[in-house]
Parts: sequence; C-alpha cells; structure tokens
Amino acid sequence: MKTITQILTATPTHPRACAQIDVTEFEDRFMAYDRDNDQVHVLNRSAVEVLELCNGDRSAADIAEALQLSYGLDPPPRREVDEILSRMEQTGLIGFHDPAVETI
Repeated sequence: MKTITQILTATPTHPRACAQIDVTEFEDRFMAYDRDNDQVHVLNRSAVEVLELCNGDRSAADIAEALQLSYGLDPPPRREVDEILSRMEQTGLIGFHDPAVETI
C-alpha cells in the first residue's frame, strides 16, 4: 500500500482518453471532436490507435508494446508514442492518472 506522500508526489503514468471524444474517419485522416471544449483535432491512423489504447489501464510502455505487436515493429515505438501522448495531453484529448490511486 502507498503512503500519502507517495500518492501526492507520484507522477501519473497511465493515459486516459477524455470521455467526450468522437472520432470520425475523413478521407485519409481522422477527425476527433472534443465535445467538452468544442474543438476538432485532425489525427492520423497511428494517433487514433494510440488514443483508442488510452483507457487508463495501460502505461505508455504498454501502448508502445501493443503497437509493436500490431505492426511487427522492433523495437517498440516508445519515443513516437511518448510524442503522440504529449501532444494529446497538450490539446486535452487525454489526461494521465495513477491507477494505484482510487477516486472516492
């Protein structure tokens, strides 16, 4: 069990997609509409796959490993996934949390 200090100082590690995101395919790209902020984001297929894997249970490393298996990559695309997650966090498409901390 974590102490209060560990909980308060922990860096959230597991990305979670915002609840109000609608993704629609449009030609060779995808439109992600953020209903909460009334914003549209244009994503490529890889970014959509990363977004779909952001369920709050997977870490960035887990997402990179899932893409590695999907595409037969070696090594896992960790740097690319980190860049995509960083951009998604900046635009509000995802947030990070610590799965060991439960919300009451």
